[in-house]
Amino acid sequence: HRQLKQLELVTVAAMTASLDAFLVAAARSSRGATSGGALASQLLREAPALLAKHPERAAEITLGVARSARGREPTLLSAFSQALVQHQGQRQRLLPQGAAPSRAEVRKALVAFIALRNLGPAVCDAISALATTVEQGAAVLEASAVAVALAQLAGETGVHDAAADARVSRALQGPLSDVAALANLSAVDFSAAVIGVATAPEVVPEAAAALVAAAGSRAFEIQQEASALCELLRALVLLRDRAPSQSRAVDGLLLQIWPQLGTVVQRDLRSEEAFLWAVGLARIAEALPAENHTTPSFLAEVLQPTAPILLQLAQTDLGSLEPVALLLRAVDGDLWSSFLAYLALEALPKLPPGPAGTERVLSLLETVSAAGGEQSSKKPSFPPFFDFAFEELLGRSNELSLRQLRRATRLLSHVHLERIDRIGATAEALAALVGPRLLHTASSSKDSCGVETLPDIALTLSAFAALNGRLVLATDVQSQQQAPEALRGIAAVFEAAGLACEELLSLESDAKLVSMTDTGRTEAVCLALSAFAQVAVRVPTASAVSSHHGVVIERGLHLLEVLSAGWMRTGTNLTAPQAHIFVVAIRGFCVHRPGLALPEVVLHVLHGLVDRSMAGPRTGDRDGWLLFATLQEFAKEPACPEAVRALLPQPKGSAQSAEAGAAHGAAPSRSGPSAPERLRAAMAAVAPTAEVEDHMQTGTGRSIVRRLFGF
Repeated sequence: HRQLKQLELVTVAAMTASLDAFLVAAARSSRGATSGGALASQLLREAPALLAKHPERAAEITLGVARSARGREPTLLSAFSQALVQHQGQRQRLLPQGAAPSRAEVRKALVAFIALRNLGPAVCDAISALATTVEQGAAVLEASAVAVALAQLAGETGVHDAAADARVSRALQGPLSDVAALANLSAVDFSAAVIGVATAPEVVPEAAAALVAAAGSRAFEIQQEASALCELLRALVLLRDRAPSQSRAVDGLLLQIWPQLGTVVQRDLRSEEAFLWAVGLARIAEALPAENHTTPSFLAEVLQPTAPILLQLAQTDLGSLEPVALLLRAVDGDLWSSFLAYLALEALPKLPPGPAGTERVLSLLETVSAAGGEQSSKKPSFPPFFDFAFEELLGRSNELSLRQLRRATRLLSHVHLERIDRIGATAEALAALVGPRLLHTASSSKDSCGVETLPDIALTLSAFAALNGRLVLATDVQSQQQAPEALRGIAAVFEAAGLACEELLSLESDAKLVSMTDTGRTEAVCLALSAFAQVAVRVPTASAVSSHHGVVIERGLHLLEVLSAGWMRTGTNLTAPQAHIFVVAIRGFCVHRPGLALPEVVLHVLHGLVDRSMAGPRTGDRDGWLLFATLQEFAKEPACPEAVRALLPQPKGSAQSAEAGAAHGAAPSRSGPSAPERLRAAMAAVAPTAEVEDHMQTGTGRSIVRRLFGF
């Protein structure tokens, strides 16, 4: 086997001895040829020498490297990057003093830039050198080449050199400022130019003005292509916000376009392109701000006349349910009610089994939930929609992942159900599904040490804390006999989640625990802690479930002890939101468990936070002042343990505290996202997928506890 492997490498080396063979081999590698990694590695080794031998074909060599090098050895990529930097430097030195590179040179540099921009940090030097060449010579490029390049750059931002992306994008927008050049663009290239500028890292005002001026006469040149026309119009909507100086011009243009668009859509919605029109219109509708004065015109001229046809489309094509749902949700009224009835009673049960079909069911529920905006708990126009929808969703329970279960839990925490007794029964069913999976998630994560699972657990607990709040605070739900069983199930979820968090944390060495702040793990465990605190401060009225409430407090306190021990060992410095979570969690546990003795390690961390908070009133630091005020409120609690009270700053009178806060430009209570909400936003970025249940809510701005925990 080793001899065959060596023979293969010799064969690969022979193949790459000439440039043409190199390019053929690169094409083979990109198609997943049998030689696999050996071929790709050999190509990377040969590329620098070929670049020195054939400098005039640098762009082709770079494309060959890009095709085969994704995910390969950074060392080999870095060697090619340095060779390319040297090549670009030599070409620069050959230019006369102050001269710009030729059009051909700029084209080659642009092609190489686009090819390399997502290969990782190993090629950042080459990316920067290529960006410099494009900057120097972008003015000589044809507008058509610029439009295509901008559209390609809009597809995916370079993940390792955003600054180079911005430099190239600004330079490429220069040629588009010429109105005469725009007139010579084909319809497709003009659309690409508008999309590229609208989605650029930075919009050049002159280019935006020229494109908007030309768009009025050119928008419907591509009306025969539904998706292309809709993407162009969506880009104009985005350009309105990206280039404020053009907002009035874009608004006037859109008001002229909507009647024409309505005519075209009514004609073509009965054609084979009906689905493409529905998707395109949905993307426009999502991009239009609700407060924009062109939005009512879009509804009146485009959506309302076509709404009956859209409903018919949904009834004949299950694939169009999602875009039609977005459009009819905007139209509202009887047609939206008819769509909801059809969706709940006929369409959802017809969706195929399996992960894809289940994901569609859940996504459609989230779309309907969003119809109420900030009042997402209001009754749908087809009142029993969520009763039927959750019945269908639970029928697919074996196909639901942990992330999907928490999204369903988040929905159940606020949507309207006609049968109040179904809230408790559904909550009990979701809890029974989640608890065992949390333990399985922890036990199967020993290799990953919780990099992904801690955020998952934290977000799941956050969803169940919200559901617990609905069960405890809603009097109509409390009166149902299913509520106590549901609360017991939620307590079991918190018990399993606490054990899972502790197990994941115990797998980590001190060295790995230090990196928790960098990887989002500290944010994850603090968000989990905040969920425990939310349940702790919402005490069930029924004595039958008081013991289960105590289980949540005990598990939360144990998690607090484990976290404190880890933070002490590693010297972790909590951020302001994390510090508030820590303090309010202690307060919640102590207030609802009188006589509680906090572990010494928890008191040690608290002592450090007290010392840090004392600087708040002296320096005027808003976060420091808020932490200081939170600690003072805790000290006022009759249930505050004496060991804790001895550490806390002595509370002042309310008037004196308010006066001190005003003197430093701060106040204990202020509007804006709460600490748990900011941590949920961080978890959405850390978790593998960004999900609907993690949308941020607006804080109430009331007392410290209410501001942090939303009640």
